[in-house]
Amino acid sequence: MVIRYLIRSFWLFTILTTLLACTPEDTKKGAHLAFFDLEGYIRQQASELQRNQPKAVKSVSLGDRVEEKVLSTLDYEKELDLFVQADINKPAWRDKYTVDSLVNQAGVLESVTYEATDEKVPTRRLHVVFMDGKVSRVLVEEFFSSAIADTRRELTFMPGLGYQITSVQTGKAGNKNMRINVAWP
Repeated sequence: MVIRYLIRSFWLFTILTTLLACTPEDTKKGAHLAFFDLEGYIRQQASELQRNQPKAVKSVSLGDRVEEKVLSTLDYEKELDLFVQADINKPAWRDKYTVDSLVNQAGVLESVTYEATDEKVPTRRLHVVFMDGKVSRVLVEEFFSSAIADTRRELTFMPGLGYQITSVQTGKAGNKNMRINVAWP
């Protein structure tokens, strides 16, 4: 029962935050992508996870309340939707990010980091780490501000290991901290 309450609270919190944040229209299908294709990558991962349904240990914490469950099925498209929403490939944002890449001595890309240059875009930082030519970790830092509250959110996805969503909201009604962690043992 507590986990349902925590999950409902989280989704309500997420929906309100998304609705209150002004964002440009989504990337058009078939348009040239200027940055790492976070949406495409996460959709592919969600599809694979949906198909395989690995056993998952999911913990949800809201403030000081924590609940953990072992789950045999999850709706990964819904679970990973915040990552999809954080994609920075929007036409209006092409000039809103700086790019920094790290290449090793062999000329192999190890990481790429996109930092927002405009405080109005919600995805402030996207950091992608590669190992042996494959994504090994994705980190997204977001910030939303409204008349009601400021929200800072950090999303971390590690293929084959799991993902974590941390959200801190500060506002007139007080502060709220939420963390969702899903691990595939």
